Amino acid sequence: MKNPTGVDITQSHTPNCSAWTFGEKNIKWIATHTPEGSYDGTVGYLRTPGVQASYHLLVEHEGKGANQLVPFEKKAWHALDNNTRMESVSLCCYTGTTAKAGEDALARLIAWRLLARGLPPIYDPYLKNGQGFCRHGDLQRDRRDPMTELQFRSRVVPKVKSYYKLYKLDNEDPGAVLRNKTGYYSFEKWIWGYAEWAEFGAKNDAVRPNIPKRIKPVWWAKLRRRRWQYKKDAPWYPAWADWYIGVGEFSDTRPRDQERRPKGTPREIPKWAWKRLQKGDHS
Repeated sequence: MKNPTGVDITQSHTPNCSAWTFGEKNIKWIATHTPEGSYDGTVGYLRTPGVQASYHLLVEHEGKGANQLVPFEKKAWHALDNNTRMESVSLCCYTGTTAKAGEDALARLIAWRLLARGLPPIYDPYLKNGQGFCRHGDLQRDRRDPMTELQFRSRVVPKVKSYYKLYKLDNEDPGAVLRNKTGYYSFEKWIWGYAEWAEFGAKNDAVRPNIPKRIKPVWWAKLRRRRWQYKKDAPWYPAWADWYIGVGEFSDTRPRDQERRPKGTPREIPKWAWKRLQKGDHS
């Protein structure tokens, strides 16, 4: 399967690899890592003969490109005894310091490799499902890379699932997915910008977001189901504003106490709500 991610991959193979012990049919997971170092420095180090470490793919911190250090037909050395059943994708940074663009590139590459190996887009932290993808921190409890489990579930896993569906559709029906020069359009990627533009930009074509000219009916349906998040009279806003500031019935609540977060508040607060709160409007 060709690379559909839009991430430029440079071939910089390392001698630190070996043949798959039990063949490629035994590959059941895609493992994610961080090398705890700079991009160029890590590439140079992993290409040094005798280093007992390597990755299949190493992604630049800002997601501007990636290096393939080990061919997919060979085994990389990245997870001790689990090497024989896992491919590896590493995001070049230090644990907990990932950039959004880097996370996006990481999710794209994970989705591609899952689809190429015929694996489901399931986050499998305890390897109980038998296949999917995981963190290095799930394999070795003394590690946390590439980020904590909570961060990984909220920031990477949803993107992996979205891109997986997108690439699968394109693989089954070439041309079914709209493309631009930089990558792929997906509902999850552009719809948020479109919703804010349609609601507050008076549909000024001069500032129209980079979105498809023709929007599919199914995407309109999804937007209508979520549109309440973007309306100025969103029912959740007053309670959320009082909770965040700590007034009224929330006066004894520590700011941002997630246990007492008002019900119905969206997981991701839209930009208009923050702007409205800054102006002191709690109604």
